Amino acid sequence: MSFYTLIFNKDMSSKKASLMILFSTIILSISIIAVNFIVDPYQFFHKSLFDQAFFSKKQRYQTPGIIKNYRADNYLVGTSMSENFSGREAEKIFGNGAFRQITISGMKPKEYSTILKYIIKHGHPKTIFIDIHWYFESLKTGIKNEQFDFPTYLYSESWLEQFKYLANHDVFMNSMRLMFGDIQEEFSSDLDTLNFWMEEDDFEEYNSVENLQTLKSELRSYFKTYNAKTIIESNYKYPNIDKYLKPIFLRHPKIKFILFFPPYSTWYYAASKSREFGRRLIYLRKYVADIANSFKNVEVHGFDLEFDIVNDLRNYKDYGHYRQRINTLILKKIHAKSNIINLQNSSDYLKKMIH
Repeated sequence: MSFYTLIFNKDMSSKKASLMILFSTIILSISIIAVNFIVDPYQFFHKSLFDQAFFSKKQRYQTPGIIKNYRADNYLVGTSMSENFSGREAEKIFGNGAFRQITISGMKPKEYSTILKYIIKHGHPKTIFIDIHWYFESLKTGIKNEQFDFPTYLYSESWLEQFKYLANHDVFMNSMRLMFGDIQEEFSSDLDTLNFWMEEDDFEEYNSVENLQTLKSELRSYFKTYNAKTIIESNYKYPNIDKYLKPIFLRHPKIKFILFFPPYSTWYYAASKSREFGRRLIYLRKYVADIANSFKNVEVHGFDLEFDIVNDLRNYKDYGHYRQRINTLILKKIHAKSNIINLQNSSDYLKKMIH
């Protein structure tokens, strides 16, 4: 056998191996894409085939699919402060159609904007309730929550971007888990209670006699008080409100936006990291209420004057997060319009809040 024949056969064998590898890679890729599309673990393209299994610990990944495939008339957008609202309960209280809570722990203002725009485009809402978290106090815009990965490609309208989901290895692994029944505590079949974090043990531990005594002792060392006149006469600006919320209110006049300030405990302000932060956070209520006067479709509600709640740490599991029954109270009072803050009463609201 000649040297030429040996080289030629070797090249042919190498080419055949390369083609086999390429063919196998293509088949594997197509298989992954097909499985991810059919199983669709985050329900991005369609509802789940597996008893509506939702990922409770992948909120930023799960949200687009919920918005597109489980539409409602009314949406609540918020952070962990709002995760214990019940859509079913809200439907009974308001009686104006389906209610869906879209809550994401640690959601920053820029994420709020992304979620709101996605709801408006794909959910076609009549009303959107918005939990105004303290993150809106910041002078910096565009801040990311470094604790969580935000899959921007799932919120894109580009098919090329969305393809990243179908070709994603982690998505494939979750598809396989669903297919083989490896469903553990991070999965839920109940969309209404998907993000509930209520654990009575947390409240009992926080409200133990020993812990409350320790908290009150610590508070004495760094307790902060505020002057109502100084705060009311301030001229604070809130670029996150101006950049991420106002344009949405302006562009969608037919949608009713109901903003509300959750009832952080009195101790939250007393123990805030600085007086300036506390002042800005308090004045944020007046700022939002005053600018809402420019929009016929925006309503603002505050719950800081519910003193039987905010002055009693037994209602909390930390300085801010409150019991589930308080969510019910918030819904009922929003429906009754009993806690509205507006241009006319915003200064008095702050005075009463600080008193």
